[in-house]
Amino acid sequence: MSERVAQLAQALGAEGVRALFGIPGSGLSLELITALERLGVPFYATAHEGSGAIMAGAFARRSGTLGCAISIKGPGFANMLGGLLVDYYEELPVLSVAEAFGPAVAASRMHKRLDHEAAGRAFTKAYATLGDPRRTVATLAGIAKAEIPGPVHLDLFDEDAGALHERITPDPPAPGAWSELGARLARSERPAVIAGALAARRAWGSRLAELNVPVFTTLAAKGLLDETTPFAAGVFTGDGRELSPEAKILPAADLVVGLGLRNGEVLSAKPFPRDLAIVDVVGGRSAGGFAAALVWRADGDESFADVLDTLSGKEWGRERVAEATAGVRRHLAGDEWLPGVLYRHLERELPAIGCLVVDTGYFCTVAEHAWRARSAAAFRCSANGRSMGTALPSAIAAALADRTAPTVCVMGDGGAMHVADLRLAVAEALPVLFLLLSDGRYGSVAHATSVVDASRRATTIARPSWFRAVEALDCPAEQVKDEAAFVTALRRWDWRTGPLFLEAPFDPERYATMLRGVR
Repeated sequence: MSERVAQLAQALGAEGVRALFGIPGSGLSLELITALERLGVPFYATAHEGSGAIMAGAFARRSGTLGCAISIKGPGFANMLGGLLVDYYEELPVLSVAEAFGPAVAASRMHKRLDHEAAGRAFTKAYATLGDPRRTVATLAGIAKAEIPGPVHLDLFDEDAGALHERITPDPPAPGAWSELGARLARSERPAVIAGALAARRAWGSRLAELNVPVFTTLAAKGLLDETTPFAAGVFTGDGRELSPEAKILPAADLVVGLGLRNGEVLSAKPFPRDLAIVDVVGGRSAGGFAAALVWRADGDESFADVLDTLSGKEWGRERVAEATAGVRRHLAGDEWLPGVLYRHLERELPAIGCLVVDTGYFCTVAEHAWRARSAAAFRCSANGRSMGTALPSAIAAALADRTAPTVCVMGDGGAMHVADLRLAVAEALPVLFLLLSDGRYGSVAHATSVVDASRRATTIARPSWFRAVEALDCPAEQVKDEAAFVTALRRWDWRTGPLFLEAPFDPERYATMLRGVR
């Protein structure tokens, strides 16, 4: 085994890498996998390099470690790019490693040759070649975890040549005055808070539970504040309609305080009807769409603590929050056979869910409001990129990171592109409930389009049922068509014995209108 590869494995272990995902080649990637396994770091082979990168990001999020994905050169790395884009959107610290040609290899050697640095430039924070393995990995890990977190890439070849190019750097400081922020907070009688994912990564985020004013989170931070508590106002997206909590609560505030509120974490970053003050550790460009009255770039956590100290002396909105959040849950999780009913029963029948992982679609919007997350670790979705197909690999990785409680994976008709990875869940006997919510269409596309007389064929799924195919993968599977069947299946499932796949079909016309007034 190459001494440099052995050093790389040790360096990855020292940076906290606990698992490796992807598809190996026969060269240095296989050597690295072998070296890591000898150090107790398992490798999980995925059905596609893209799902390997998605799993690495989800594992990082669930375990609080550096994610790691691996591939061969050229087409292997190209396949990984879609997953790395997901990690970039979702701000996940992932190190991708790909075999590559070093500078000593003749340029005429074209087999699988690809400029990996150029291919990943748009959505990796840094690119490096091995050089000194310990120093290179430590530097890349630091860049990946630094605000705003994201993926970095390492080209793997057994030569001394080393290079590191950091591409995504923080915004410059935004103008603002700390004294003005303090004055606005002091004058405010009805402040409301919107916390972004930054709060879930910092210790001060736990202090949001001490506030007695309405507290929203972005979807990326859902569960940061236990959503069963009285001032938890739910998810802010910027696109909530008249029945959404953001539409019912924010107009009554006299000041909105954004803690790490950023353009990339909402559907529409646009000016507020009330003055907005933003505190963040990155510059103003990350929140430019909101046209905030004030943006303060904090050097550390002390500024956030001072803001929370001031807000802790305010109180208003308890009844307004209770009415708004209960109202939207009643609207979405009533008695009709629709996704909200399933979320309601999941909350009752599986109260110890370790993590709910939701794909992209109307059913995700329902989950945003109807599913009450108790912690940030208890909810996962493609919150920023809204990338279809991410839930299945993400749920598998979340369960690999924590097998002590069931993980629930919710996906729609468009979310099955990584269904082959179900084999990994079966092989590992993972405690995952895979829940397919089917209206037989790309529902959010079919209903929300502005195209006149749009093609129905383009948005209709041919043969949408999957449960028979899943049975062939040795995963127990069944179709449930009403509440009674769903509850019976939940109660029968012993999650400690392995995965279960349930398919729930819905009336497409009723499904298409269930979010009316909410989004």
